[in-house]
Amino acid sequence: MDAFELLILVYHSINKFMATDSGELFKKFVELFLFTVVSYMILSEYGRSKERHLKYLFIGFAALVVDKFIMSLFFAAVVFGDVQLLI
Repeated sequence: MDAFELLILVYHSINKFMATDSGELFKKFVELFLFTVVSYMILSEYGRSKERHLKYLFIGFAALVVDKFIMSLFFAAVVFGDVQLLI
């Protein structure tokens, strides 16, 4: 097995994991983390400069944080609880 075949095997293994409910939970949690960090950065900049557009930008990213938090809770219930996903 050469390096290229190993690379293809790893790539397919990662994609197979990402297609499961656990993979969806992982993706939603990473998105939640990134949007939370961006929201914090925008909020701290708004606290320093009080520019109007930063307030609206923060509101938009905070809405994304809430969305990803709800989706993370849903997939956590599917992965760790006894909930069956009917998709």
